[in-house]
Amino acid sequence: DAIAEIGAVSTVVLSDEAGLPLAMNRQSTDGEMLAGLWSMLLTVADRIATSGAPVPISVVVHDAANQTILHRLFSTAGSRYLLTAVSRRSLDPGALDPALSKLERVLAMPAQIAS
Repeated sequence: DAIAEIGAVSTVVLSDEAGLPLAMNRQSTDGEMLAGLWSMLLTVADRIATSGAPVPISVVVHDAANQTILHRLFSTAGSRYLLTAVSRRSLDPGALDPALSKLERVLAMPAQIAS
């Protein structure tokens, strides 16, 4: 909720490599769908890495509903994640970066402490 409020976005979803939503803001109406659909970006990043090209860490999409969807790919504690935000306004590719350090710390905690 804090990321959505600070970033003035309608939806924020944190998902794992399999496309399962781990967290989303309360106002989200399509977080589960976004998590599942866009998990393919991690596969695309793998293919790009295999080719030797620089790996994307952020992807911005402008869709037919006039929404900007920002995806931030990141890894921590040996696992990969996707942080997605949806807005009616333009989003900079680095807009979600300030939230990463806190998310990385939380996700790196042992399961019994994080829950």
